[in-house]
Amino acid sequence: MKRFLIVFFLTLTNHFGFCQQYSIQTKDVTNKQFYVDIDFLSSGEISWTKKNQNEDIGLSCRLLIVTSEVYDNLIIEKIAYTGSEGAKKIISTKMVDRQQLVDQLKLKGENIGLEFNEWLTWNSVKVTIQNKKYIIKDIDKNTIKINKYY
Repeated sequence: MKRFLIVFFLTLTNHFGFCQQYSIQTKDVTNKQFYVDIDFLSSGEISWTKKNQNEDIGLSCRLLIVTSEVYDNLIIEKIAYTGSEGAKKIISTKMVDRQQLVDQLKLKGENIGLEFNEWLTWNSVKVTIQNKKYIIKDIDKNTIKINKYY
């Protein structure tokens, strides 16, 4: 019975997403312009917090898929919303380290086949990379976390 329970729980943890997590670095590319090469852009929901007694501040992320020559790149912009009119400002622009992504996920070929699926929270998304599904978390951080899901 004990052996059965161990095997059962190991199977559950592997099946329900407690699998390998990959950490991928991003690099600051705030001063670069990517808008000519954008293939896809999506904005996530806004997460509002109190800045002070009279003002709220909102944070959201935008996910950009840009193609330079034959290479797909993932760009993440962090947006701040302030003031009563909801003025927005890009406060950071980061590019996911493509080589780390290729190496850690063991991707094949020059084109990684990156496709956006859906936003989960203001800083996490589901994507497809070479026909496999992944959840990318903490996209507002300097190191993103990637998990494969089924």
